[in-house]
Amino acid sequence: MTGPEFAVAATAVAVGACLQGAVGFGLNLVSAPVLVAIDPLLVPGPANFIGLVLTLMVAYRERSSMDLTGVGWALLGRVPGTIAGTVAVAALAPRGLAIAFAIFLLCGWG
Repeated sequence: MTGPEFAVAATAVAVGACLQGAVGFGLNLVSAPVLVAIDPLLVPGPANFIGLVLTLMVAYRERSSMDLTGVGWALLGRVPGTIAGTVAVAALAPRGLAIAFAIFLLCGWG
């Protein structure tokens, strides 16, 4: 990754992180399309790791207001999503994965 690519990626992640920290979503919605355009290997692994770190930081900051029942349901919902994502990454070629990712992202915007 060249210097300008790194600067663009870092800016996209910073903007997405600010949005996520303020309203609760937006990190990967903003940064993932930019990261995949720079290098498809930056999505989903590194992008998800950044999301995990940010989520842990926000959870620590907001620990007094956490609804642990809701967290349990959210974690339960991650199981089928993780399985479906793993199958998609294993089954699709990089080009097919990028197309599927773009379609799902566009559906999320609508």
